Amino acid sequence: MAIEQFEKQSHTAMVAHFMYKKFPVAPFNLVRHRYIAGDKACEDELNILKEEQEQYRINLNNLAYDDLEKLYVEDLQNDDKKRFFHQEDTLANYRDWSKKKYWTMDEGIALLLCKNPQKVSWKILNEYTKKDSSYRKSPFVIQYKYYIDLAMRQFCPKTPYNDLIPSAFKLNPSIFLGWAKSIDIKVSSELLVLVRKYHDPVVDKEMYCKLKDDFGLLKKEPDTLQSQIQQLSTQVWKLDPDSSTYSKKLDIALQAYRAVSANLVNGKTIKQQALDWINTNHREITNEAKEDIAKVVNWDQSGQKSNFN
Repeated sequence: MAIEQFEKQSHTAMVAHFMYKKFPVAPFNLVRHRYIAGDKACEDELNILKEEQEQYRINLNNLAYDDLEKLYVEDLQNDDKKRFFHQEDTLANYRDWSKKKYWTMDEGIALLLCKNPQKVSWKILNEYTKKDSSYRKSPFVIQYKYYIDLAMRQFCPKTPYNDLIPSAFKLNPSIFLGWAKSIDIKVSSELLVLVRKYHDPVVDKEMYCKLKDDFGLLKKEPDTLQSQIQQLSTQVWKLDPDSSTYSKKLDIALQAYRAVSANLVNGKTIKQQALDWINTNHREITNEAKEDIAKVVNWDQSGQKSNFN
């Protein structure tokens, strides 16, 4: 885990951390109380402890901040290795979880960290933290909380945080992994392969960012985006004028057919609507050509006027 994910500790706080671990209060006080109670035989033992304690403090204080911080992080990581969430039985079974239709936010984060969501969750971590305050310094717990915060800001930006949300908010696995990759969170290659097998393809970082930008545009400027989509879809119906097989009449007929069929007007025949569109968009062609094209576009030979009522 990167050091920058930790809340920066002062030099004094990190020294205190090591002092407490090296010289726990209870054993030290036991010797001191024996001495106060009149057990003079432990005087030398008490003096030796004091000397060792002071020398250890001096050695720690002489360390540069970066060197002490590195030792501090390594010590926390070593403590983590003994905790329940780093035991073998907490590892995730990706095959089972990749088949699920959705994950909760909490389940997704547990899977990102290679853990079985049934054995490692935000709720369980909170319960351990309440019983043992040292869990608050755990690199794994800090990273889990960090991912929870990132996911909340992405998927629930307007929802006030409470501890129930991560276990209740449902997410599509493909979308969730696409988001994680987009912000450079490491995702297991095995999990990616299995989710691709059972779900829609997991978008890569570039595609996720594009989708996110498009979604933002849709929320802010729906009319503009709809117009762009309409223009793009219209282009599909246009023939290539540079092609040796190009037919202008057929090109106009295709465009007219699409325009009329998508925007039927009450009180006019199909042929009339086709002629209206051609007159508006292709004034350059002859009336005879317009008539020919309108006949091709007209799929209703009955000549009846459109009526949607």
